[in-house]
Amino acid sequence: MKRKMLRGELVLSTWEDLTLTTHRVWQLTRKSGGTVELTTFSLEDVSWVRFGRSHLPTLLWLAAAAALGGVAVLDHDQIITYGLFAGSLLLMVLYATTRRLVVVVAANGREVAAQSDGDTAHVEGAMQFIDELERRKMVVRVAKETASVSSSGWRAVEGR
Repeated sequence: MKRKMLRGELVLSTWEDLTLTTHRVWQLTRKSGGTVELTTFSLEDVSWVRFGRSHLPTLLWLAAAAALGGVAVLDHDQIITYGLFAGSLLLMVLYATTRRLVVVVAANGREVAAQSDGDTAHVEGAMQFIDELERRKMVVRVAKETASVSSSGWRAVEGR
């Protein structure tokens, strides 16, 4: 899907399905059935950005419990011990493969989230995206504050 841009709008950065432009942040999400959902936030409305990992620590606890169970039955039955150790290893591998890098952008009480595998290139790309978003947000806020000061209070002081 080709996204139409506003007049003067330029793409500054992208990460996964999040796009940052000079005016806003948007996310194009492909849903089942071939539909596409577009969520867009003005840079003025962006409240916060969160960078983190999504994982299931329960899998690690289950792996530890299976390993301890394998140690407990080590003297009684080797087949059960090997099965519990294999199950523990499988749970640890499952934990490692389900970890995801997540960037969440919130504005006006809504959130958009993008996920990716957690390798180093994706971490650096996510950090660059967040850095660019924060910089652009500050530029928009400073411009807005400058415009409000110059239109209201500054002229009153000049008239004295």
